[in-house]
Amino acid sequence: PAPEKLRAVLNLLEAWSALVTFKTTGTLAPEAWGLLAPDSIPGWVHNALQAETPLRAAFTQPISVHIPSLLEGMLLLYFVAQRAGQVISTQLVNAPLERPGVYYRVIFSTGEAQAPYGRRGELENRFDPQKPEDWNTAVQLRVAHDLLAMNRAQFTLQNNKKTGQQALAAYFQPTERLAVSAITAPAAISTPQTALSTPSDAGEDSTEQPLSKPPSRSRRGPQPTAWRGQPPSE
Repeated sequence: PAPEKLRAVLNLLEAWSALVTFKTTGTLAPEAWGLLAPDSIPGWVHNALQAETPLRAAFTQPISVHIPSLLEGMLLLYFVAQRAGQVISTQLVNAPLERPGVYYRVIFSTGEAQAPYGRRGELENRFDPQKPEDWNTAVQLRVAHDLLAMNRAQFTLQNNKKTGQQALAAYFQPTERLAVSAITAPAAISTPQTALSTPSDAGEDSTEQPLSKPPSRSRRGPQPTAWRGQPPSE
């Protein structure tokens, strides 16, 4: 519908404006931040994310974010997952009790014809920079990372060894753990290049790693048991 498309465009403009400000100054004004709760996610976002399955918003603690940029980052991860494989589920749920916070996950499967993406950039290499559609997807992945980094999220690729499913995931710390000083830019906005360690209780079922940069154009509820991989403790 036209009203939903207009809201999506306005949200996109707000997200990009904030990202440009953040990249330029390293900070956003305190009033730019807000609390996102399950019942505050706009209907147009739910509609945009339900091509395969409805968004499951089941987290119990609001998260402090720049809402327009977070919503845009959620959409971009969803679009990337659609190109990477078959989307199984989209979730915004509580992290495990031992690691309080919220996870946004787009769970997808590459199917039987292709092995799951591994730990060293196979996902990014899936997109051929010489093909316009693939290059666009690589750019979406990079922009999604920057939008989520601006929202102080840890952005990873999770693997489920039992099912072969994977997830583009973003972890958000509990609101009470974010000091006022955390409103400024994190130490680095670029994607980490080293793998995140997997906690000792992750078992054999899942692994998790950060995503590296996409190629440049010149080259061109409780967390389910199976997704126990999580960012390392601070």
